[in-house]
Amino acid sequence: MRANLWGLVLPLSGALAMLCCAGTAEAQRRWEGFYLGGNMALVFDADDYAKSLHMGLRAPWKGLLLGTELELSETDIGAPGGPIRNLDHVKLTLGGGSNQFLYYASGGLAVARGRFGAEAGAVLGVGIDYALSPHLSLGAEMQHHIFPDFNGSGRDPDINTLTARVTWTF
Repeated sequence: MRANLWGLVLPLSGALAMLCCAGTAEAQRRWEGFYLGGNMALVFDADDYAKSLHMGLRAPWKGLLLGTELELSETDIGAPGGPIRNLDHVKLTLGGGSNQFLYYASGGLAVARGRFGAEAGAVLGVGIDYALSPHLSLGAEMQHHIFPDFNGSGRDPDINTLTARVTWTF
């Protein structure tokens, strides 16, 4: 039931953020370009945390900001076949913003790695960043990870994370 709720809430939240918060082209230029940062995430249902690095690139597209991001995480999430040691993402982002705020939805590939090997799944999310300066921002992102038939176990663990982010945009 909880996975079904997140599967509905996340896409709707992202769509609402993009419709309501798309800023002017001038305001969105503040968020364009290459960025690099670090994260700390709370992992729900596992009473665990993850620490990670992220890097990406955002560019204007049809009045919004389209981006791609790579996130590399270390964690210790319990899963069928042994703990997940790394939870990595390659995702697309789409959003809009103002001089101070960036709102976005994200989605892409999630890869969980541990003693069991590697397992591919999907990640969906919504996020918000706040500009502290022309280059430095703080943000938060809620992500829902989906791993069908994890490690051949017949189980479909869903992993939900709430991430605090610090980002430097070049």
